[in-house]
Amino acid sequence: MTRALVAGGTGAVGRALLPLLSISGWEVHAWGRRRTDIAGVTDLVGQLHEVTLPAADVAFCALGTTRKQAGSEAAFRAIDQELVLSFARACHAAGVGTFVFVSSAGASATSPSFYLRVKGEVEQAIAGIGFRRVIVVRPSLLLDDRPGRPAEQVAVSLARCFAPVLTWLPARAIEVRTVAMAMVRLAESQDETKLWVVENPALHGMGVVDIGPSPPG
Repeated sequence: MTRALVAGGTGAVGRALLPLLSISGWEVHAWGRRRTDIAGVTDLVGQLHEVTLPAADVAFCALGTTRKQAGSEAAFRAIDQELVLSFARACHAAGVGTFVFVSSAGASATSPSFYLRVKGEVEQAIAGIGFRRVIVVRPSLLLDDRPGRPAEQVAVSLARCFAPVLTWLPARAIEVRTVAMAMVRLAESQDETKLWVVENPALHGMGVVDIGPSPPG
C-alpha cells in the first residue's frame, strides 16, 4: 500500500484529492489546522512542529491562499512560501521520495506579478530540497463548488459555460477534481523525471477519466 502525506486537505484541491486517494487504496495522513473527517484518512491536527509526520512514499501539498484573502504580501508569503517549504522539508525528513505541489499557471521566479513570482520561487526552493522526484502542477483558474462571494460564483458559472468551446485555450479554467485526479495519476506514474512541471493543458488531459465517486460536498 502506497503511503501519502497531504497538506491543505480542507482547501479546494485537497478536499477533492483526499477521497480519491482513499478509494484508490492509499494509506492517507492529512496534516492541517482542522480535521478533514474524510473516511479512510488519518487526520494530524496542530502546528507543524507539534505533530510527527509518519513515514510516507508521496507527499501532496495543496496549501495556498490569495493576496486578497491573506490581507498583505507578508501574510501571503507566510502561507504560500514559508508554510509550504516547512511542510516540504518535514516531508523530506520523514523519508518522502516524491513531492507533488500545486503551483499556478504562469508561475515564474522572474514574473512581475507578486503572486506568480512567489509561486515560482517556491518551485525552485522545493526542487533543491533533495526529493527523488518533484512534480509541480500548474492549474489555471480553479472551478470549485464551495460557497463563495456572488461575484466569484458568477465567474465560476461563466467559466463552466464557456469551457466546452474553449478547449483550445491553454489557460482555460479547470475543475478541482480534474486537478486532483491528475495529481494521483502523476504520483502513480513510473516516470522518474527529477523535476516534472505539468502545465494546465496537460492536467485537463490527465484528469478527464473518473476513478471513483464524487467526494461529498
